[in-house]
Amino acid sequence: MLVVLYASEFEDRVLLLRAQPRDMALLLGRAAAERRHLYVTAVPLAEPGAWIPVAHFCRDRMIEPLIAAEMWLFTPGTAETDWPLPACGEER
Repeated sequence: MLVVLYASEFEDRVLLLRAQPRDMALLLGRAAAERRHLYVTAVPLAEPGAWIPVAHFCRDRMIEPLIAAEMWLFTPGTAETDWPLPACGEER
């Protein structure tokens, strides 16, 4: 995934993990204890309302033709009713 390559440019500030949904409570607690932000690319099915979209990326089909054209980053929180979803390439 290109996000891994991009995030590696910020390895002094970004910690990448591959986690299972069952580990999310542990990771949320750990992130809070370490005063880090936690972002996921897939919302855990057990608690979809506890996550909000904060970034939306569109992939170039010429670079990655076999995977989804969009990728979202979510963070824990509750959505504001009048806050629109980010457009491709837009961050909150």
